[in-house]
Amino acid sequence: MNLRKLTAKNAVANWLSLITTSIVGFLLAPFVLHHLGDSAYGLYYLIISATSYYGLLSLGVRSSVVRYVANFKATGNEEDLCRVVNTCFFSYLVLGSLVFGLTLLGSAYVDTFFKISPSFLRDAQLLFIISGTALAINFPLSVFSGILEGLQKFYLMSPFEIFCTLLRAGLVIFFLDRGLGLLTVALITCGINMVLYNIFCIIVVMRIQKLHWGLRFIDRRTFRLVANYSLNSFVVTLSGILRGGAENIVTGIFISPAAITFYSIGDKLSEYIGRIVRNLAFIFIPMASHLHATNDETRMRKLFVEGNRICTFISFPFAALLIIMGKPIIALWMGPQYVAKSYVILVLLTIPAALWFSQATSTRILYGINQHAWLAKVYPIEGVASLTISVLLVHRLGIVGVALGAAIPMIFTGLFVIAPHLCKILKMSLMQAFAQTYLPPLAMCVPLTLVLMLFRWFSPTPDLSLLIIQVVTGGAVYAFGLLWLFLTREPMGIRMRGRLLQYLPRTFSHQ
Repeated sequence: MNLRKLTAKNAVANWLSLITTSIVGFLLAPFVLHHLGDSAYGLYYLIISATSYYGLLSLGVRSSVVRYVANFKATGNEEDLCRVVNTCFFSYLVLGSLVFGLTLLGSAYVDTFFKISPSFLRDAQLLFIISGTALAINFPLSVFSGILEGLQKFYLMSPFEIFCTLLRAGLVIFFLDRGLGLLTVALITCGINMVLYNIFCIIVVMRIQKLHWGLRFIDRRTFRLVANYSLNSFVVTLSGILRGGAENIVTGIFISPAAITFYSIGDKLSEYIGRIVRNLAFIFIPMASHLHATNDETRMRKLFVEGNRICTFISFPFAALLIIMGKPIIALWMGPQYVAKSYVILVLLTIPAALWFSQATSTRILYGINQHAWLAKVYPIEGVASLTISVLLVHRLGIVGVALGAAIPMIFTGLFVIAPHLCKILKMSLMQAFAQTYLPPLAMCVPLTLVLMLFRWFSPTPDLSLLIIQVVTGGAVYAFGLLWLFLTREPMGIRMRGRLLQYLPRTFSHQ
């Protein structure tokens, strides 16, 4: 299978999984919130955010699996591929054991760090144990999903991701309807997302990739190879947690778990931009690694421009939709009582998210070509700045201050840091790259924005059916613009249009 077809196949598979996950998550969130209540719902997000810091102990090892499996597979070096897999699996066994020990210890001190009422203390401790234990198990098992990603087998992973998503949603609804609560949701989510899914990946890997196992495949040379790449990935992961998970931590420490509920509504909606783009852009890591291993600089530059343009075509219209239609979406989704506070958070987080994820391909290329050491220098500065601003502003502005802490550094990095650096590496003109990346999506967003603003003007508080019609109509306008651009500006689209115009006269001449 050639690279273009493989990319298309992986992208379609990832998108089907993403669409399913997004729809299920969107519909399930208000059901869970109204069954658990503001405090329990906020507590869930608080504990999940706290245990996510265990991700620091992953030390970026899994990213080495993806990178070197793709690299060694492209060069046919099966021996070193087995060495990388064995070394990473053994390393994660050790780290997973450490995480489990820390989980048992940390569960006794949950109320020391966060403002948790006595009535929720036992649930908080058990939730901490459930989440931490699942993460500990996930450490070694995640090596197998990393192998599949390195082999660019996303199209094999996505169908089971869809199955797991639907199974999780069905079980959550079933048990919440029968009066069970917070801990049940945690057991279902952690058990399916971190255990069942990884078991499937193990089965698939054993069927499609011949691997040898044993202590003889664990050596110092491979460990150093993995460590050199993983160290920078670890720093990037640490910074991402500071930038992302710290928002809920700061809110939980300085305000309350209930405040996290209002923050999480706006955050969850803006996060859909990241989910959509990340899901697509992640396939570019093994692709970039493959192109780097074969020294294909021309296609690497093409991947940079076209990949970022695709990401921008997704992030910009989605941001316009959320900003313009955010209030009725929140009102119909979670309830009108959440609009006032959550909509401000939504706007403050959506704009930087759109700018940041428009450069998602750039960061994936840096990982693929083993140049992510630069990210390990930039991201900590951004993460520390985000945490510092949030702490400074939370006392005066509450959750708005936390959102500003996340937004300001992200905007700066997205606009002024990432793209110029990669242009320098690929020896490209920054202005040309920006023009090719941003101008077409911005032009396509103008009609969409006008249509959505007209809808808001004439119907400020639409019901669900009218809101769906408005969103679909806006999407159709945007899709028509994309089709026009494809058929008149893209080489493949121009060829397709030419063939269609040749085919139609012959068709009608036979009638």
